[in-house]
Amino acid sequence: VLIGLLLWQSSLSVHRQYSTRLAATAGASARELDSFLRVHMAAMQVLADRRIAEDDIDDLARWEADLTRVTRHYPVFTHLLVTDAAGNVLAAVPGLPDGNDRSTADREYYRVPRASGRGHVSGVYQGRGAGNVPRIAVSVPLMHEGRFAGIVVGSMAAASVVPGHGLDEHGFELLLLDRSLTVVQASAGMPQRALEPLDARDGPQGE
Repeated sequence: VLIGLLLWQSSLSVHRQYSTRLAATAGASARELDSFLRVHMAAMQVLADRRIAEDDIDDLARWEADLTRVTRHYPVFTHLLVTDAAGNVLAAVPGLPDGNDRSTADREYYRVPRASGRGHVSGVYQGRGAGNVPRIAVSVPLMHEGRFAGIVVGSMAAASVVPGHGLDEHGFELLLLDRSLTVVQASAGMPQRALEPLDARDGPQGE
């Protein structure tokens, strides 16, 4: 009985230690991810503000040059787009394949900035480009004479924004969810897969 009690107490101690470590890792990951997204959102906002101030948001050739420059300095972006007020793609880097859907009107990264007039970080969604990998996007609105004129958006593979802290080396399974409880990424031992909605009753809540 005494040996059993000691093992039980030892198990509780180890559990508390790992719980504390997991909580600390979650906090560090949240701060790291927030900083990463803010930096990339700021890049989009600076570009949008400059083009608005110079009143040349209709210059498509210049947009392509600007977007190409952004990809050189922020290589995590896999695709950058500029749309008009209706959500139709005006410029894209890299260019869209023939026959690719050129409307973003159904996308969260278009609808939210249009409604709010502010920059937005999307939830995870299915990409339409090569590979159709899960993505997230940062987008900012373009304004002309106080009216919504479109968006500038940069998308990135969802897996590229997942902070790594080596918890898998200690037997942890990790699950990253977006604000709508859709799976962004799950480690190999988890039954969930990317883009799978997770019922709030079935798992942890968080952003």
